[in-house]
Amino acid sequence: MIKKGMPEKDSPVEAMLIEHEQGRDFVKGIIKANEEFKKGNKNIVNEIIKNARGYIELLREHIEKEDDILYPLAERMFTKDEKDKQLNEFKKAELKKGGKETVRKYKDLVINLENVKKKHNKNR
Repeated sequence: MIKKGMPEKDSPVEAMLIEHEQGRDFVKGIIKANEEFKKGNKNIVNEIIKNARGYIELLREHIEKEDDILYPLAERMFTKDEKDKQLNEFKKAELKKGGKETVRKYKDLVINLENVKKKHNKNR
């Protein structure tokens, strides 16, 4: 979109990239706290919950912005051929990042975190 004339700064693209970084920080926080929990630090549960809730809220708002602002802009900016080419590149990138295995990895993480929460609530 930037190559097609969207400004780099103070634009929807910049806002989305900032949120991507915030999302990565939440995920890192969840993973780090989960590792601590596995080592026996039961006091870290609130850190897992805090990061998970932050990530959920960020995703809800982020997806809404994508759906309502960014994607409609992109639809108007790109030709059908450009969009088809981008879709193929996205598919290649997804496979390179692990494809369905990556989805399974994160589903397993969510299941593990749900179990942590259940144990935490039982012990209250």
